[in-house]
Amino acid sequence: MLIDDKEYHVSLEDVAKIDVIEIDKSYHIIHNNKSLEAHAFTDHSHPKTGSVSIGHNQYDYEIMDKVDQQVDAMGLNVKEEDILTDVKAPMPGLIIDIMVQVGDNITAGDSLLILEAMKMENVLKASGDGVVKSINYNKSESVEKGAVLIELE
Repeated sequence: MLIDDKEYHVSLEDVAKIDVIEIDKSYHIIHNNKSLEAHAFTDHSHPKTGSVSIGHNQYDYEIMDKVDQQVDAMGLNVKEEDILTDVKAPMPGLIIDIMVQVGDNITAGDSLLILEAMKMENVLKASGDGVVKSINYNKSESVEKGAVLIELE
């Protein structure tokens, strides 16, 4: 479990010691003889994330299953909140195609280039708006993970 960017592991024994009762979209929790009231908030467009309000504190959480953890470990996770600055290679690979040119205005969702990795073609798309300042690699060039492929202003 990830709460406020800190990872927590909850055992089944710990869960068994908590008594939770749902009352009108809020929760009454008893743990270690203490009573708490919690309210859960979810964003249905991101079903694996949400917030829990307990007292005057709010805790954001993200549920990560084994696939999510593997994607994160490979560095392939891209969050919508990321500010679009430079476009970096999410993995080592070969540039197959570049769909933009220096000076192009791009918007979120625009296809920027195709990177072949592990025999799969991956279309890298813009996560935000910007202007292409420079393109640092050409078609058919190999790149390492983290290499700055396109600089934006």
